Amino acid sequence: MTIQTVDQIEVKGKRVFIRVDLNAPLNEKNEITDDTRIVQSLPTIRSIIERGGRSILASHLGRPKGKRDPKYSLAPVVERLSRLLGRNVVLRKRLHRGKGAKTDRRNESRRGASSGESEVSSGRGEK
Repeated sequence: MTIQTVDQIEVKGKRVFIRVDLNAPLNEKNEITDDTRIVQSLPTIRSIIERGGRSILASHLGRPKGKRDPKYSLAPVVERLSRLLGRNVVLRKRLHRGKGAKTDRRNESRRGASSGESEVSSGRGEK
């Protein structure tokens, strides 16, 4: 399979699964202190939206060590991303590797991408 950039794939009318690094630092009030990684993801997300695709984002916040912890919620990131995009971003249940699962990101992405018709990995907004 040939690897293509996001601009090379046809996205109109398709769901595009994007693995993106939105791991933003938070303060003690659960407020984002640096949105650099969020901002860097915007070109990829906007490219898909502007060309008629629907973005399905997968990310994480922090390292929860296999346990649910509200301090690792992506809610503040979703709020900031919604504001930056000027549109509603919906947070769905997380994709989670089970305890002891391998950290093979390509296989992890493929499991999550089953709801998408294309897959994009964009850690820092590469287009």
